[in-house]
Amino acid sequence: MRTEVEHQKKELEEYTCSFQKLGLKRLQFKKKGHTRFSPTICVDHIKNSKGELVAHHMWFTYNSSFSSLGVLKKGEQLIIKAQPINYKKGVWREKRDCKLSQPTTVQALNNIQHAPMPKKKEAVIGYIMENNKMENSGHYSTAYQNWLRKIN
Repeated sequence: MRTEVEHQKKELEEYTCSFQKLGLKRLQFKKKGHTRFSPTICVDHIKNSKGELVAHHMWFTYNSSFSSLGVLKKGEQLIIKAQPINYKKGVWREKRDCKLSQPTTVQALNNIQHAPMPKKKEAVIGYIMENNKMENSGHYSTAYQNWLRKIN
């Protein structure tokens, strides 16, 4: 289905999609001997401005555009403005694929008030770890708990 993204104009365009979940991408640092995380967001049923399905699902880096919306509920409709790009993936970068580049604008279609999300990356990672019931959340969980105490 992602091949439909490849046929989109390589211009910034609006897409609608549904929020599915937040996740984490592991970033391995061999020299430092530890793992770091980067928050991610999964959306599905991505449609172009004509209402045509262009991708079943995609993962994006969870940035301030997404966090400014607050705590999203599964299935909530979003509008994102992004540009289709080609890239190579796989261990040896042998596979060609296409995706939407990091969205420049993100909006929720409904106008409900969402609970706030932390702004600091460590607290967001702690939120994701706690909500996904991940073990060994360590200082990430502490950062999230500290943020919770500040807003309450």
